[in-house]
Amino acid sequence: MNLIDLTSYNPFLTSLYPHGLANPLMIGNINLEWGRRVYIDVHTKQKPAKEVKKWGVWGEDYDVVVIKLSCSRGDIVEIKNWHNVNYGTLKIDKGNDGFILNFKSASCEIKLSCDIFIFKNCSTYIDGGDDPAL
Repeated sequence: MNLIDLTSYNPFLTSLYPHGLANPLMIGNINLEWGRRVYIDVHTKQKPAKEVKKWGVWGEDYDVVVIKLSCSRGDIVEIKNWHNVNYGTLKIDKGNDGFILNFKSASCEIKLSCDIFIFKNCSTYIDGGDDPAL
């Protein structure tokens, strides 16, 4: 399943990535709050389909887009080797009452259940490094 298609309030994301997000991706942040609210930052080195003026020029001013999402019903949260998180494969499956997000990089695994993904905003940064996994 495509994360952007499963995300509410996604017109901006759809304009950036009309064919969806391609792996590899990275889960750069997970924030768990009381009331089963979960915030997730998904990092992508996939060039957006359109230019966003305030971000500048791809490859010069930024080469990573961080997509900030929220979700609720984080009934399942499993994280293995968080200290080794890196770019990897994000897979989303249909669960009983929502979705199961499965992320796996070379030595980190994350499993998280959510009922719905809600787009919050995006940020950018320049990584500049050549990751051999990409």
